[in-house]
Amino acid sequence: MPHQQEGEGPEISPEEPRVVRRPFNPMATYVQMVVLIIVGYGLLSIFGYPVLIMAMLVVIIMLVRETLYVLAHLPFRFVTAAAYANMAYSAVGFVTLVVNAFAITQTGQPAILPEVPSLTLICPLFIMAALLGTVNLRKMFEPVSQER
Repeated sequence: MPHQQEGEGPEISPEEPRVVRRPFNPMATYVQMVVLIIVGYGLLSIFGYPVLIMAMLVVIIMLVRETLYVLAHLPFRFVTAAAYANMAYSAVGFVTLVVNAFAITQTGQPAILPEVPSLTLICPLFIMAALLGTVNLRKMFEPVSQER
């Protein structure tokens, strides 16, 4: 084994914490998604579109908070792009949900893409998937320091 001279190779300071990525469990995300779907469509069938829109507004607020945290604390290029993409398609889904729900309650026909009759029913799924995607970004890419 060759002898390394001073100044060669990586220097590791014993005082610095070791950065380790968090393990990621996709099954937890699947269970959360199933629960959110059941709750969302349960609210729709019991109370109608106004309560579903309010619930999705709460999810959008949670998504905005998660997105701001991810953008402020995780300087990875992929994470930033994914957070923006999640926010963009959830905003489009929310606007579609609100406009179509209002149109359906007033006229019986959705206003946005009436050719796709189940589009309004799929919009909450897009919004919830965006939230869980951003939360997963935080779980996967946020470094955790372990002290031994």
